[in-house]
Amino acid sequence: MESDEQSSSQIAQKADRNAVFYPTSFSNQNFLTTKEEESDDFFEQTPQDLKYRQRDLIRQAAIETNRPFLPRSYLENKNRERKVESYKHTVVRLSFNNTFIVQALFYSSEPVSHLFEFVTALLGSDQQQQDYGFSLYLFRDLLTENSEKSLLEAGIAPMSKITVRLYNECCLEELLKSVAGKAKETDLSQADSMTRDWLSVNTDYIPFEHTLISTEGSNGSVAAAKRIASMISGKRDQSSTTDKQEDAPYSPVDYSKYSTPKSEYPKWMKGKK
Repeated sequence: MESDEQSSSQIAQKADRNAVFYPTSFSNQNFLTTKEEESDDFFEQTPQDLKYRQRDLIRQAAIETNRPFLPRSYLENKNRERKVESYKHTVVRLSFNNTFIVQALFYSSEPVSHLFEFVTALLGSDQQQQDYGFSLYLFRDLLTENSEKSLLEAGIAPMSKITVRLYNECCLEELLKSVAGKAKETDLSQADSMTRDWLSVNTDYIPFEHTLISTEGSNGSVAAAKRIASMISGKRDQSSTTDKQEDAPYSPVDYSKYSTPKSEYPKWMKGKK
């Protein structure tokens, strides 16, 4: 309940965007030059962009192969709660025509619509917004402006590179002038420093793992191993005792104690004796 209240309070407010922009290539002085046609590399993400997503997928795969039978909804809710606690802040980098990048800061609980509002504000006046038009892509997935999902639920948190595809790319220089009036020009190293500072409040996300034997910490693992070893040892002791009894030398059974006294034989058997 407490985490839900915190999320609601963050949704009601917006983080200070502290927006900055920088060219994608510092070796190219005229970085406003547009490309005639975008290749598939236009949508490719860097290893740094894939870092968090890859780590989550690896952990999720390990859990899927070793989890007990629990409702999927229960596990999803548990993992969502942990992500909310771990990923409070988000950094978004918007790539415009693969020539310059705008970096902005968000709360992870903000809706995706706030991201569209930010990009719209960068485009300048209402007329310029109509002239440009844009779509946002996370990897190859098209983001929806009216989505009710938060940045966390949309898979954008804690850090993502969003591709901005402009419908009219002929006015990129005018767009940059508009961006320069709303964001501070910087370089990649300074942008990285700002990213580290903003994400410093986040913690490592550890997926919820429900196991029959506690594996929290080395002590728990050692104790579990000892219990299993003790159970196996006890079974071996029992089996060894049984083996010893079976291997004992054969001794004939004295049936005399089970014989019936002659006086108790039936009368019809006395003649035969």
